[in-house]
Amino acid sequence: MDTIPFNTNKGKVNLNIWDCAGKELLRGAQSTYLEGKDAFIIMFDATSNTSIANVEGWLSTIRSVNPNTIVTIVGNKVDSETNSDFYYNPEEFKYAYYSVSAKMNTNCEKPIVHIIRAYYGDKQIHYTGVKKVKKGPKRSKTLSKRIAKARNKLFR
Repeated sequence: MDTIPFNTNKGKVNLNIWDCAGKELLRGAQSTYLEGKDAFIIMFDATSNTSIANVEGWLSTIRSVNPNTIVTIVGNKVDSETNSDFYYNPEEFKYAYYSVSAKMNTNCEKPIVHIIRAYYGDKQIHYTGVKKVKKGPKRSKTLSKRIAKARNKLFR
């Protein structure tokens, strides 16, 4: 588990992130890893039909353990020219969906903002960006590395 600070107009929100990276073995350990969590991001590779096909299974698994938790679906690699058969139909899923590109850093904050808004019940919350550290270049470089590492963990 990693704790990632996320700056909003209402203050800093610390997110405790568990990244299971689609590991099927976690489906067998549902109660240990999935119970009691406030929200889930189901991320899939938008260029892979296999990855897309796993979304419904993860939704079912999460809903069986946490029927009322916040779920956001995220399609990554939308910058790729490789096409898949994926088409998001909001009437079918009834979950928030975001297309992102971790490589291009496109829309990466949007699913997290959605979860924070839903959790706090406040649609006015928005991302304010990374706070600059003013204590010299070494500290700023370290902060930049931590943020890049956190972004990579969230959006592989």
